[in-house]
Amino acid sequence: METTDLERLDHLIRSKAYDQLSESEEKWILEHLPNEIAYTKIRHIVLELSSEPVPKLARSSKADLMRQFKTKHASPTYNWLNYRIPAHLSFLVAIGLAFLIWWISPSREIIIEKPVTVQLPGRIDTLFIHSKPDTVFIDKVRRIEVPIYITKKEEASPEKDIKGSSMAEQHELDDFLVRSSSP
Repeated sequence: METTDLERLDHLIRSKAYDQLSESEEKWILEHLPNEIAYTKIRHIVLELSSEPVPKLARSSKADLMRQFKTKHASPTYNWLNYRIPAHLSFLVAIGLAFLIWWISPSREIIIEKPVTVQLPGRIDTLFIHSKPDTVFIDKVRRIEVPIYITKKEEASPEKDIKGSSMAEQHELDDFLVRSSSP
């Protein structure tokens, strides 16, 4: 029987005696129950049970039964999961866990690739890059790799430099050489 059939049977048993059923209802009842006697017995039991008041338990006996049930069926896991803590303490624990996870998690390395061309003079193999000193506060160390591409250009011969210079530059060079050689 489906739930709707049970609901219909219950409705008919509570509302009508077998003599009051219509022909279609009688047919339907006889499909689910063996005969008229079974219908009247079930009707008598249902009506008798519904007329009796349900006894209510006293508060003390209900509390005692609940306490006995909880002690008998309580497991250590259940007790541990239902441990009550103040709300502010759970909030502080959550903040502490979030901070701990942030602190432990590895930082992502930021790699910036920026090609830089550096021209070195002919025979010097040391490169000094000067910058202003500054105060550095290290909050979190991050490794940044910047590749530097060093290229060397062929130096022009002195003859080409002289030929390409102007007369004013040649005059200034001669004046400089004359002044440095005189005592």
